[in-house]
Amino acid sequence: MKILLKDITFCIPIRIESLYRLENLICLLKYITKYFDTNLYILEADKQQKFHNYVDISNIKYQFIKDESPIFFRTKYINQMLATTSTPFAAIWDTDAIAPIEQIRTAHNILRKNDTALVYPYSGIFFSVNEYLSILFKRDLDINVLNSKYLCNNLLNGYYSVGGAYMVNIKMYNEAGGENEHFYGWGPEDAERRYRLQILKYKVIQVEGVLYHLYHTRGLNSQYSNIENAIKSKNELCKICSMTNSELKLYIQSWHSINE
Repeated sequence: MKILLKDITFCIPIRIESLYRLENLICLLKYITKYFDTNLYILEADKQQKFHNYVDISNIKYQFIKDESPIFFRTKYINQMLATTSTPFAAIWDTDAIAPIEQIRTAHNILRKNDTALVYPYSGIFFSVNEYLSILFKRDLDINVLNSKYLCNNLLNGYYSVGGAYMVNIKMYNEAGGENEHFYGWGPEDAERRYRLQILKYKVIQVEGVLYHLYHTRGLNSQYSNIENAIKSKNELCKICSMTNSELKLYIQSWHSINE
């Protein structure tokens, strides 16, 4: 019997740059719907539509936005998804991230207490899964495959990762600014998100356990697009981290004018 999670929407912004990305997305959708009765929202932004009619899933919303830019404006599209999501909670998920079912369930239960703005369904340990084990997992959707002793335990971001998957109380998260659209393309927006909410004194919790990253090749949107964008993103992170609570609140009020 599936676990009922009707008050949360899994929001998955995508740009399919390779067959690996497409296969990982289909795997993630099958994995979520195998264990949960929930809501799914996929927003694809690209020059051409690449995800359509691959999986017949109920309770799924799919949106395509034509975007000619080679850089995927992830923060902007997440904000658009949150603005049109009707459930009180949202799980923002990378196409390649897999969390054990009980950790997702625990994170959801924490959110429902209504005193937490942001919950990570893992403790900060984000393991990179090699291509072979990724193929095995996609075949059987068995989390024990990823717990295998043959996994090389390659950490993506040390022991304190805050990327890949996170769950939010939408109202609280929007009050805290939502996604920071000063981050354009790949960058340290995951770290900024956590620091910003902590400075604003919102409750942030990490659930015990690990997160797994399925294998894929890396293109333009898996690294800094250029040196100028890298410098701009790092400066934005430093700017946020140096602010007081009152300074940050004033700064967030100016965000509505970004990219208008």
